[in-house]
Amino acid sequence: MRRAPLALALLASAALAASRPRAGGTLSVVVTGPLPPADPVELTTASDAALLPLFAAPLCRLEGERTVGVLVRSTSWVSPTALRLEVRPGSRTASGELLNASKVAAMLTRARRTASPYRGLLWALDTVTVTENVVQLNLKASAPELESALCHPALAVPAATPTAVGPFVRGSAPHLWLANLGFPAGRPWADALSLTQADARTAERAVGQRRAQVALGVPAPQLGALLRATYLRFTPRAVEPSFRAAVESVLDREELARFFLKGPAAPLVGLVPGVPAPPASTAPAPLHPPRTVTLAFDQADEDHRAIATRLQVKLDALGYRVKPLPLPRSELLQRWSDGTLELSLHGVWLPPSTPAALAVAVELATRGSTPTPLASPAVRDEHAGAFAATLAPQLDLLPLAVQGLSLKTAAGLAAPPRDATGLPRLDDLPLGND
Repeated sequence: MRRAPLALALLASAALAASRPRAGGTLSVVVTGPLPPADPVELTTASDAALLPLFAAPLCRLEGERTVGVLVRSTSWVSPTALRLEVRPGSRTASGELLNASKVAAMLTRARRTASPYRGLLWALDTVTVTENVVQLNLKASAPELESALCHPALAVPAATPTAVGPFVRGSAPHLWLANLGFPAGRPWADALSLTQADARTAERAVGQRRAQVALGVPAPQLGALLRATYLRFTPRAVEPSFRAAVESVLDREELARFFLKGPAAPLVGLVPGVPAPPASTAPAPLHPPRTVTLAFDQADEDHRAIATRLQVKLDALGYRVKPLPLPRSELLQRWSDGTLELSLHGVWLPPSTPAALAVAVELATRGSTPTPLASPAVRDEHAGAFAATLAPQLDLLPLAVQGLSLKTAAGLAAPPRDATGLPRLDDLPLGND
């Protein structure tokens, strides 16, 4: 009789073990729209923001109100203008090299020097010092939002570089990635990741038939915050001084969000989400004679192509003859950096912090060519909204809309865990108990 409790305990243990998800298998993800870019600084969509950390991890991730180390073990403030990063000991890059403090410092230096709107996240960075396994960021002004901004996926290095570290590394096939068993934050659940591109109907069918576990960009409930912002940037020499007021007089942001953007979307009236619109201005008379301008956009972004078509109609009524100029994403970014675009549409993934989001918007507008107003204490106090509303008319930038991520998983598969912005952590998604 004494053996009965032992047998029952063993059976219960076996049942519990069988119910636990097991590591292994291939996670198949289908994406509608373009696949993520090779370089994180070219990140423009919610899908990019969800997928890029699988191949090129940022320093940390956001969980609630705190940062959790990924490539670094911890972050701490030494003073209001000095942030200390402790690198995880023994971590290795995708090429097998030791990930030391010098490589982390080089990662941040690259992000600061690479022409990109996300360079604005590091606007306060002055110098970087390295001591053994510690990187210290010395700031030229207090910027408490920098700690969470370091978790932005655009600050990672490209997966193809020797210093990149991600949960998955490139496999033998172009669409296949293999689990990085030595990933500093722990190996992913799946042994491999298959990443393919399809239209929305095909992606939805693949998930419905369990040929894929996850589909991004298909019709589904919104996942997380609306942080993919679309802006219209203009060059003053290409338009009349009244251009901003003219566009505001005919622009229907609600229409753009409802009818011209796929997935969860909303109008963006202020410079960044949660910020009020600037005061309305009087609409000027249409130009006579008309003026011809080019409107550049990412040729692979169907949402921006649709917005460009709508703006072409709206601006025609103002006397601007718009010539659409679709460009490869890398060329669009390069020409933005060179200042050779007249009108252009840009998508950026904003950080959830209002001061950090403002830093990205200011960099997008100015290309770092003007002194930043972000050192003002008003950016971080209860008057931040009013400050942003006052700043907006000074920038050659018009906010249009924000979008979020929609995601669908196969039947029987648990929803993936999410970070503080709602982005799915697909490397932490178990495929089941089989």
